[in-house]
Amino acid sequence: MSNSTKPTALFVFGAFRREGGGLSRVWYQRLQSMHDSGWDVRVAFFVYRRYRNKGLEVVLGGAIPDGVTIYRFWDAPVNRIALFAQFLKDGFRFAARRVMRKQLRTIVVEPRPDGMQHEWKYDRFERLMTEVDRNVETQQARFLVRYDTAGNWILREWLGIDEEDVTQVQRRTDPEPISIHEARLDWLNSLNLPDGTVVMSDSPHSYPVIAQLPDRFGKVFVMHLNHLSRGEGPLGALTPRMAVSLELYHDAPDAVTVATPEQAEDLKLRYGQDFPAQVIRPVVRKVPTPPGIVRDPFRVVVLGRIVDVKRLHLAFKAIAQAREVVPQVYLEVWGSGNDRERLEGVVDELNLQDCVTFKGYTSTPEQVFRSAGMSLMTSRRESFGLAVIESILQGCPVVSFDVKYGPRRVIDDGVNGFIVPDNDVDAMAARIIEMVQNPELHRKMSEEAEKFEAQVDHTHFQRAWNALGHDVREKALARAKKK
Repeated sequence: MSNSTKPTALFVFGAFRREGGGLSRVWYQRLQSMHDSGWDVRVAFFVYRRYRNKGLEVVLGGAIPDGVTIYRFWDAPVNRIALFAQFLKDGFRFAARRVMRKQLRTIVVEPRPDGMQHEWKYDRFERLMTEVDRNVETQQARFLVRYDTAGNWILREWLGIDEEDVTQVQRRTDPEPISIHEARLDWLNSLNLPDGTVVMSDSPHSYPVIAQLPDRFGKVFVMHLNHLSRGEGPLGALTPRMAVSLELYHDAPDAVTVATPEQAEDLKLRYGQDFPAQVIRPVVRKVPTPPGIVRDPFRVVVLGRIVDVKRLHLAFKAIAQAREVVPQVYLEVWGSGNDRERLEGVVDELNLQDCVTFKGYTSTPEQVFRSAGMSLMTSRRESFGLAVIESILQGCPVVSFDVKYGPRRVIDDGVNGFIVPDNDVDAMAARIIEMVQNPELHRKMSEEAEKFEAQVDHTHFQRAWNALGHDVREKALARAKKK
């Protein structure tokens, strides 16, 4: 087994997106913190993508520190120089085709009598990327073949009900399909990582794979999300993903990191006081904003993934009620996600087209919050709520539903924002009206919100992750010596 002069940490991602929001930014900070603390940091992508996927665009953009080794599913480690050279080569090729005004194919569809349709997807250089079998009625992909840039098939995937739920895969070297967990476990074991490598992931889909790694590895489950499905008591129903991962593998990790003491206590009540929950509060650095940004007190914003759990329809209803008293109020929704089309229909049903706007993803959330009068948090559940921190750091008061676990850890009710009973649209609308109609209250809240920066301890964050890493590594090395 190879040895390294530095302790090794492997960050495992199911995906790695530039548009991943606050959680992605925290991952970047964790990578940077452990790199700065002297760790040999490596990154493994569980999902095969070509170099131009959004995750590797982040790499080219420099978000991951130099010297970090990157593994892609069944690929050799990425050579960043070769990667960038190929990127430039393809860029010139694309520009030439645009100059010649040649039509570029994207998707070719062939319907089939069995209720499925077959799709060929091409990249912007007219190279075949994927073939997909999709259910015509539900538009869900059920089978997918991925190709490399040379036109060779790389991976075949059989999908479950959820398109992100890969059940089986087949590599070119496999005589037949194998389960996705078996394939991922086999891949991680093939990376020749040194004894004591600390492997960590925040994806419940990845927990079972990490749990089954040999004992010579340190294992960390990073729990960003609320593990409960509807925010009940500590013994309430788990979310579907957590139900599979935690119920079966809660005794496997050396550490499980959570954002709040309350979540740690609930997990210990559920799995016993020996459950290795450790609280490491995420931090968000305050980003300076350009001078001259003017705050509009009537501008209300929501920033985050546009998905069902965010319950954005409740924000729409609160705005509709607030406009009955203060018609100048309007809402901007910043972010991307698979629930946008449905929510656009909700906006139409409520006749809010003139006051609710979907703005798309932003890479500068600090400017959004700096220019807004307030932000809303309507999620069904949150483990912490990084957008809440980002809002408060920019002096933008937050009106939030009272959900587990994070809002009360950040919002000082009546000081830098308001916390209202969960699902109480009337109460949320009333607080919106109160802040708009009382400029002095809004000014004081904005000033108090900016003081929150003093509570953000970046040094503690780095030290906490470094200490946890070394503790987990020592446990793994001790197990390896016994073998």
